[in-house]
Amino acid sequence: MYVGAGLALAGASLFFESLALAGYTVLFFIVTHLFVRYYEEPTLRRTFGAEYDLYCGTVGRWLPGRSPQAPEESSAGPPPPTRPSA
Repeated sequence: MYVGAGLALAGASLFFESLALAGYTVLFFIVTHLFVRYYEEPTLRRTFGAEYDLYCGTVGRWLPGRSPQAPEESSAGPPPPTRPSA
């Protein structure tokens, strides 16, 4: 949601050729990052504990599929089913 709002602001700044709006877009991204990092994530960590830590290890903060510390077993999924031999 935050990324979409920021991209909409960036698009508007390009459409209207507005440096003021571009500056506001940068400020929006900075404030949003600080809010998520220092308020939202700690609140979720206190609420959900280890389950939230596991979630954070498998998804990126801002872009999907971008997590350098993703555990390999979570990305691999369960092993494929085997057919019984005849």
